[in-house]
Amino acid sequence: MEAFWDILMLREAGDQKAIPLLAEILADNAGTGRIHGYAAAQALFCIGGKKALVALDKHLLQLDQYNEKLGSMYAFHWDMPEPKRSQYIQAYMLKSIGQDLRLTLDATLEEGGKVRLGFTVKNVSTKPLYVIIPPIHNLYLRSKDGRFLRRHRAHVCEYKVSAGWFRLKSGETRTATGVAVLRQADDLRKHNLQLPKGVQAVLYMADTHYHIAKPGQHQVVFVLEQVPRTREAQDRVKLENPWSGRAVSKPVPLRLATPTTPPGARPPLAARPAGDAVTPDGDPATLP
Repeated sequence: MEAFWDILMLREAGDQKAIPLLAEILADNAGTGRIHGYAAAQALFCIGGKKALVALDKHLLQLDQYNEKLGSMYAFHWDMPEPKRSQYIQAYMLKSIGQDLRLTLDATLEEGGKVRLGFTVKNVSTKPLYVIIPPIHNLYLRSKDGRFLRRHRAHVCEYKVSAGWFRLKSGETRTATGVAVLRQADDLRKHNLQLPKGVQAVLYMADTHYHIAKPGQHQVVFVLEQVPRTREAQDRVKLENPWSGRAVSKPVPLRLATPTTPPGARPPLAARPAGDAVTPDGDPATLP
C-alpha cells in the first residue's frame, strides 16, 4: 500500500492490523517532508492504541523529523475528522520540545475590533542562545467547543521585514508585538462572495485569517519552532549556541466580540494589519 489516498482512508477504518505498515511508512518518510509520512501519522493517531502512539512519539516529537506547521496544515487540508484533529494538534503540535526557552503570550481585545498580541521569550538556560523571533502570526485559535480553527493563508505575505538572529543572554527576555483585526462577516461578505455562510466573524492578521462561526470565548496559543541547523548552515552563519526546539505558550483566554460598523463606513477589503517584528539586532521594528 503506497498510494497516498489509501493511507488517508485508514483514518476511518480503525484497523489495528495496519499499524505496523503505517509505522514503517512514517519512519521511512521522517524528515523528508513527503506527504506520505504526514498521512501515516494521521492514520496512526485515528486508529489509536499503544503501538500507534509509540510510533508517533518516536517521530513526531523530533524536530528534524516532523514539522509543526506542515503537520497542522495537512490536518486541516486533508479534512482529518474531529474531534481527532484537535486532539492530534493538542498532543503533537502544541507540545514543547526542549527546556532552554520559555514563551509567554498576551492577547487583549480592544475597541474597534483590534486584538493586541504580544509574546515574550526568555532564555532560561545557563548559556547565551541565538534565536530567531518571527512576526507574531503562528497562532492557534481554539473555540469554546474545543476545536481548533483552520488558519487560512493569503497568497501574498504583507510582512516587508523578516526577522533575523539575535543573541539572548542567560535570563534575558525579548518581546514582540502584533495587532489582529476582528470584522463582522456580513460587512466583509459584500466584497468577498466566497466567505462561507456559517461564518459570523473573521480575525485577520498579516497573511493569516481565521473564520469564526460563533463569536465568544476562545483560547489562543503561540508556537515558536526552530529546527536544528545542518552543519553546512552552521558553517555559513557561524553562530554560537543557536537555539533549536519548540516553545509553546500556555493558552490565553480571548473573548472575541465583533464591533458594530458605523453607518456609512466601509470595512477594509482585506483587513490584514501590520504588526511588529524583530530586526536582526533584536529590536522591535514596526512594519508598514
